[in-house]
Amino acid sequence: MYKQKKSNNELEYSLDLLKRKREDLVSLFIEQDVELLRKTFEYEKSPVAFDFVRSQFITQWIDEHFEQIADDDVSDDVKRNAVKVCSQLISEDKDCNSDIAEFKQTITKDKLATLKEFIATADNANRNLEKVKLIMSRDKRLYERKLEEMRKLKS
Repeated sequence: MYKQKKSNNELEYSLDLLKRKREDLVSLFIEQDVELLRKTFEYEKSPVAFDFVRSQFITQWIDEHFEQIADDDVSDDVKRNAVKVCSQLISEDKDCNSDIAEFKQTITKDKLATLKEFIATADNANRNLEKVKLIMSRDKRLYERKLEEMRKLKS
């Protein structure tokens, strides 16, 4: 948790927050985050699922900015300003106010939940596909056995 020092101002806090979150992002790649890499390779052959995973990762990273602001021990004015700065950086609309930022934060959380559902659906589809392949393979083998049996009876 970040504690605001008396000499820090709102801009310094916002810049420090952005720096910390960038460091968190870079560390995921430097430390080769297992979950991130697993998903990257798991969905490489499914562009739609891969886009969901990529979008989930980016959305989650953005959401962490707002969660950090809520967790940090700073004044409400500093928090409002930091939310505004973060919102302006992730938005094409530079005229954000704190109400819009809070709305965007809510949308971000909803988007994350939806993306998780899409990924779970893609996982479920992959599992079902594997089950179908197994059933087809089993049925093919049973058919071959039955055909072989019939040939032996015929001979």
